[in-house]
Amino acid sequence: MSYFSSCSALKAIFYSVHTICSVSYPCWPWNNYDSTDVLAGIPFGIWLAFRQNMGLHGLWYGLTVSLIYGSVVGVTIALRADWNKESEKVQKRLEAAKAHYDEYVTHNGAGDRA
Repeated sequence: MSYFSSCSALKAIFYSVHTICSVSYPCWPWNNYDSTDVLAGIPFGIWLAFRQNMGLHGLWYGLTVSLIYGSVVGVTIALRADWNKESEKVQKRLEAAKAHYDEYVTHNGAGDRA
């Protein structure tokens, strides 16, 4: 297995965990992507690339740190979430959306069309 293939596989795993955690708990005050890139990945990558003279490798290491940091933060948030409370909030939003839809159909007669 080449170095590029193993890095691509790691990147896919990190992005998967990162995306799942960000979608499952979107109420986080910071967007997890913003915090990982702005607080970890970009500064560290630039520092490695230009201050430590690592060039492009430094930028890639910064991206890797960003992905690991984002995955750890996302998994931590997902594990600490009160999923019963979150499901109740979703249920309330669905009921409100259904009531809004029913009101729209009643006032606009959209339900009469076939």
